[in-house]
Amino acid sequence: MAVEFLNRSGDEVDSIEKNIVGEKMYQWTGNVGLANVSDILRASTNPLCTSATTSNSDSDACNSNYLLDKGAASTLSYWTINAYSSESGGNATPVWHGIVNSSNASVYYNYASTDGNDAPRPVIFLKSNTTLNGSGTLEDPFTIV
Repeated sequence: MAVEFLNRSGDEVDSIEKNIVGEKMYQWTGNVGLANVSDILRASTNPLCTSATTSNSDSDACNSNYLLDKGAASTLSYWTINAYSSESGGNATPVWHGIVNSSNASVYYNYASTDGNDAPRPVIFLKSNTTLNGSGTLEDPFTIV
């Protein structure tokens, strides 16, 4: 389930599709988990958001993203379910994160830690017969029925 960072010249060698191949090397079968890197990348409306490598190298490439865009004053950093790997090897402990702060909205890699800077942001699998009540606002949040 590792997503590879390609540190050679030319980001065109990497793609969201290649990131998905790395994610599919391990199949998560639970109903609660963490977001995949590709989920965050595909949520961007910026056409420059083409891969995890691009997002990590250019903090503006994956902005305009409902999973990252929380406003200039917001700070949000959360783990993904994907480990980080590099074509140069030797990286066993970094993981991919989604991050938003006043100058950055991207997917990047860093070491997994419990220092309070990153948090889990669980996602759930909904079956096709699941229904929701509410409008999804702060005043009227969705509730699973």
